Amino acid sequence: MKLSQKGQYGVRAAFMLAMHYDEGPLALKLIAEDQGIPEAFLEQILQALKRTGLVGATRGARGGYTLARAPESIAVGDVLTALEVNLSPVECLDGSACERQHMCAMRLVYERLGQSTLKILHETTLLDMVRDHRRLTGACEEETHALS
Repeated sequence: MKLSQKGQYGVRAAFMLAMHYDEGPLALKLIAEDQGIPEAFLEQILQALKRTGLVGATRGARGGYTLARAPESIAVGDVLTALEVNLSPVECLDGSACERQHMCAMRLVYERLGQSTLKILHETTLLDMVRDHRRLTGACEEETHALS
């Protein structure tokens, strides 16, 4: 499975919203700058996430975007499902006709691969990502202090 730029950016934006979950709305410009995402593209992505009920938006001077639900209740798979057309590891699993599918042992392997991948994506929440980030950046800070 190869994720599109839209899917990758969407997860990064949702992750940032999760990092700042209790702090109120984040401005589009702030998210775009922090995550290195073109602002116009990010706006399209956040609107798509808003339509699926994963993100909320507030207008006005103090407006911006927030997660519509708590980070522990939004899986990475939810974000990707909202943004990606296809999460299949190979084309033959996405409904494309294949003359060999009735006798293809690899198709069974690909199906298991796809199921395993989706299971991981739907079991990993945005809160898990926040915790991983804090653990990793804490480790980096400890290494920096040890080198000093």
